[in-house]
This record gives sequence, C-alpha cells and structure tokens, in this order.
Amino acid sequence: MFRGVARFAQQVCRDPDMTDRDTILLAPHQQYKKYQIFPLKLVLHALAVLFITTQAVMISVEFIPFNRANDETFRAVFLEPKYLEGIYSIKDCQDAIEYVVENYYTFPNTSVNRYEHLRDPETAKPLPVQLVVFRYKHLDGPFWNHSILNPLHSIDDDDFDGNFKIVESQPPYNLTQEKPLGPLNISTENYLLQDAFYHIVEMNLLFSFRTVNVGPLAT
Repeated sequence: MFRGVARFAQQVCRDPDMTDRDTILLAPHQQYKKYQIFPLKLVLHALAVLFITTQAVMISVEFIPFNRANDETFRAVFLEPKYLEGIYSIKDCQDAIEYVVENYYTFPNTSVNRYEHLRDPETAKPLPVQLVVFRYKHLDGPFWNHSILNPLHSIDDDDFDGNFKIVESQPPYNLTQEKPLGPLNISTENYLLQDAFYHIVEMNLLFSFRTVNVGPLAT
C-alpha cells in the first residue's frame, strides 16, 4: 500500500518530459494516457468548485427562510390590506404613502424582531424614505392639463400631444415625519396635483433597515 502511495506521489510531483505542443494541445486525460501524468490541477480545480458550490448552497439554505420572513413582515407592516387590490384615487395614493412613511419611522420601536434604522452619519437621524417617480417627460396637449381644459372644448387628436419618454426623478424626494408626502402634499381639490398625476407612470418608496440573521441562536 505504501509503495503504491509513493509511486503515485512520484507521478504527481515528477517533472514530465512533455513537449510544448502536447502541453498546449492535449487534455489532462490525454496527458495522463500518454505520459502517465496525474491531472492534479484539474482535480484541485474540481474540488475548489465543489467546495465553493457547497458553501453557496449552505448559505442560500440558511438565508432563504430569513429573507422570506422579512418579506412577509414588510408586506404585513407596510402594505395596508385595503390597498392589496390596487390604488384607484389620488387620495388613496396619498394615504398609502403616509401609511408607509409613518410605519417606517415607528416600526423599530414596535417590532418583535430587532430592526434598526440606517442613520445619517452627521445628524444621527434615521435616513428618510426616498420617493422615486417615473413619469412622462412632458404632456403638452390640453387633454392632460385639467386646469386649462375648457369644458366646452371639443377634444381632437392634437389635444393628446406630449413626449411620452419615461424619465426618473433626480434626485429622489426625501419623505420625513414632518413632510411624509414630500412634493405630493397638495390638496386633492387642486387641479395641479391631478395634472401631475397624469404624468406619473410609477412610484417607488425606498428605505432600509439594519437587522441580523442569528440563525440557530434564535431558537
């Protein structure tokens, strides 16, 4: 047995008398067949790939339940049940945004799990909720400008003019406890707010919490 191990070590460690052409063109198994050179590098690479893949799968198995639990928590806390089917009015949209912003600032103080706001390094205050708006670049036709459309005006094709390229608000709007609606803090009776909503394609609320997955230590 020891002789076999020694012979194997000699084959692995010996300096092969192999031509440059064969070094480049022959596959590891062909080099082994022709020169009896064990493909050590190939085996080490395969073991490294296997090890990394195993580690990735183990991490994934651990974090998938954790991420799913966070998703379910955020859905329950920040999405009011009455809006699950959709939002159909400007007032509902304003109420939903205020609901999210209010819960964002109070959630760490009421959650059964440990969540912490990310904070501004200069003021130590929680980072604000960011409102990102995707909208049409501009809508020129009278049809889109409720405030200037004459009720007696007969709508024609020219009234729908506009540049329908979608642009993103830069920078995002900061929503704070004092101003939870940001630029949308306008009365729903104001036609300017209605005209603004005609331009909006999509709105995203962005915020982050710091938490930790303690895994088995939580049981």
